[in-house]
Amino acid sequence: MSYTFPFDTCEVPSLGSVAQPTSAMINGISTLVLVGASMYATLPAVRTTLGTYALFEAWHTWSHMIHISGPSQKRVVHVLGLLMAFATLWMIQSLTNAPMDAMFTGVLFSLLLVDFAITLSSKMDIVGIATGLSIFVWIVCGRWKYLPLYVQQSLIYIVPAVGFLLLLFVNEAVNCKKMQGIYVFPYHAAIEVVGLVLFTWLAYLWLLWESRIRV
Repeated sequence: MSYTFPFDTCEVPSLGSVAQPTSAMINGISTLVLVGASMYATLPAVRTTLGTYALFEAWHTWSHMIHISGPSQKRVVHVLGLLMAFATLWMIQSLTNAPMDAMFTGVLFSLLLVDFAITLSSKMDIVGIATGLSIFVWIVCGRWKYLPLYVQQSLIYIVPAVGFLLLLFVNEAVNCKKMQGIYVFPYHAAIEVVGLVLFTWLAYLWLLWESRIRV
């Protein structure tokens, strides 16, 4: 089940100047949404967090436009994913002033060790996506009791949403060639649309939280 970003994403590369135009376009829209949201934010932690999301999506967009041989693009996107996660943690800590208990820190450190070990293996890229997503999910879920009720109610579906996103990645890794053999289509767009919805959802929620703190 080999899956190396961006080469194995399920959109047949174009012979034109943009390698995967559909995926690049959707990510470009996501980038613009996040840049706008970060500019609208006023608190440094919220602005920085949304800025890391925008940076991740900007690199994501560029990687779908131009494919560079070697592992550099997947490594950078993974590092940017971790940067997003830790910026989100900083934002939550800044807005809640919650204590960092031993269990939360221990689980987070363990996930980081597993993620580091996985990303060193070039044959386990799909697992690396899973470990990267799990770090983000743990940062949100591990701080859950400190989040305002309306934030909790909006985030209640984050775990199934991320689980669905991971299933789409696994489906690409397993079935892309078969799907393209049946009908040539940019199937990776499904992942990008889910990502656009999740990023827009999170940006709106973090801005809402910020606005209620300012009142």
